[in-house]
Amino acid sequence: MLDRGADPAVVQARLEQVASLEGLAFGKRSMTFNSRLAQEVGKWAECMGRGEEFHNAVFKACLVEGKNIALASTLLDVAVSAGLSEVETEKVIEKRQFKGQVESDWSHCKMMNVIVVPTLALGDKTLAGAHPYEKMERFLRDNNIRHRNITDKIC
Repeated sequence: MLDRGADPAVVQARLEQVASLEGLAFGKRSMTFNSRLAQEVGKWAECMGRGEEFHNAVFKACLVEGKNIALASTLLDVAVSAGLSEVETEKVIEKRQFKGQVESDWSHCKMMNVIVVPTLALGDKTLAGAHPYEKMERFLRDNNIRHRNITDKIC
């Protein structure tokens, strides 16, 4: 979620700083695009065992190259670049096959009072906001969560 009152220049500077610290490419952003359809395609990509590739490609398309990820044509290109079938991606987009799963995720977040992305939540414990990888890993490890590859099929 976004702080609607935040100064865009301050937000951009912070994002650039964090990206730089993490060694991530990050472009100048002047627009924020609706990511709902990208979330739906991302759910499908995860089911196909290509979640990491798809999410990385969406990050690059949107936050490095400034592409509009609300457009089906952009998502189709991104999905194909992540190794997903063009024909199957078109079906997922046209039929909105993962709309229900994304709605369920959003409902769950509302129920848990998640107001910032990312938020890690385990029972009544949360770690909200962007943190170094090591801190997130420690949070998971301290709560007995085992490591799994994002390429593992989850559906």
